[in-house]
Amino acid sequence: ALRYVRDFVHDTLHFTFLATVYGVSCKDGGFQRVQLEYDVNDNLAITGGVVFYQSGDYPPFQNIGDNDRLFLKLSYRF
Repeated sequence: ALRYVRDFVHDTLHFTFLATVYGVSCKDGGFQRVQLEYDVNDNLAITGGVVFYQSGDYPPFQNIGDNDRLFLKLSYRF
C-alpha cells in the first residue's frame, strides 16, 4: 500500500493518492484512488475523484476489474 497526501493553494486544495496491490508480483488485484478536495470557504467543501480496480487471483478482486468509479461530494459544515 502507498498513500501520498499534499496540500496546495494555501491549504485549500487537498490531493490524495492511495494505491493498494496484492501478491508478491502485484498481480493478485488491487485498486488506486485519486481524490481532490477544495475548501470553498470555512463551511463548504467539494470533493471529487476516481477509483480504478484491477482484477487478480486474490478472491475479492477476481471479477472487480470493470467496476471503476467516479465520485463527487459536496459538504456543508455548520
